[in-house]
Amino acid sequence: MQLYARCMCCMINQQERQIRKYDDEEKKAAFIKEIMTLTGNCGPEYSAPWVLALMTEIRERYFGKDEEMSQKKRDFNQFLLDLEEELDKMIQKNEDPLKEAMRFARIGNYIDFSALEQAITEKTKAVLLNSPNNPSGVIISEENIIRLAALLNERSAFYRHTIYLIGDEPYRELVYDGVQVPYLTKYYKSTLLCYSYSKSLSIQGERIGYVLVPDEVEQSGEVYAAVCGAGRALGYVCAPSLIQQVVAECVGQAADLSVYKNNRDLLYHALQTYGYTCICPEGAFYLFVQTLLPDSVAFCQYARKYELLIVPGDEFGCPGYARIAYCVPTCQIERALPWFKKLAEDIKGAGGIAL
Repeated sequence: MQLYARCMCCMINQQERQIRKYDDEEKKAAFIKEIMTLTGNCGPEYSAPWVLALMTEIRERYFGKDEEMSQKKRDFNQFLLDLEEELDKMIQKNEDPLKEAMRFARIGNYIDFSALEQAITEKTKAVLLNSPNNPSGVIISEENIIRLAALLNERSAFYRHTIYLIGDEPYRELVYDGVQVPYLTKYYKSTLLCYSYSKSLSIQGERIGYVLVPDEVEQSGEVYAAVCGAGRALGYVCAPSLIQQVVAECVGQAADLSVYKNNRDLLYHALQTYGYTCICPEGAFYLFVQTLLPDSVAFCQYARKYELLIVPGDEFGCPGYARIAYCVPTCQIERALPWFKKLAEDIKGAGGIAL
């Protein structure tokens, strides 16, 4: 049942991405609501390709036929057939099909490799990878990491100097639905890891963590010395002794993820119903939402009218989106939902020009 729900969410997200090019927000909201109702009424007895075919018919009723979308439908149908075959193999081997299905379903180009390949030049010293990601909650898949490692090895050899991979992983333990966060050091030798206990222990503001410089890193001694020197120069020294003792007692522990997961599910499904477009996060405690105004800064400022404090995506290089944090008591999420609904209604009622 979990696997079927995961597959339905995957198809809904695919449909959301495909209709973003259209301008009619009211029609898009109605379409998403209809397909969510469809998936809510279907159970495992309905095959995924059959549900996808119904989604396609509904989309064409709203937006007309689109050859590009038809090709994507064919590609996704093939994906589902491959997934079914993969699961059959797992079941025959008495292995865990749910775990394998989640791994298989997460294969995707979260990294824009065409853009990354153009961005890496002879001046590039390092590539920074934040996973689970702030602000999107995306976890970079193993397949993407393997491809990234190959690219960095290739470019390091070509430019004749090491390009370091810096992993920013303060949310490593904060993951949902059985998704695993790959260890970058397994895939690329010259990897540095940055970690903070403040997120995993839910003590935001208590800035204590570490930078890992493995012995396998090229010129590891010099790199370690440079990290220490940078810390001193920037003032990151003499961590409070009390917090040092706290984290020593809490190694391997994490906050209660059931609260975060409940908050995520509550917020995500409610906002989808209200007409917002967002991707269900796999980790961290943020929901990245497409804003209902073209100017995300203006949208976030307007949201304050409803006492909603959200961060514009411009802060992360992603205009047109906003970040919502759900690392709060569940009752606070519940109190906020009617205001998110009112915000959407007011903006749509004013034709998207509520300011």
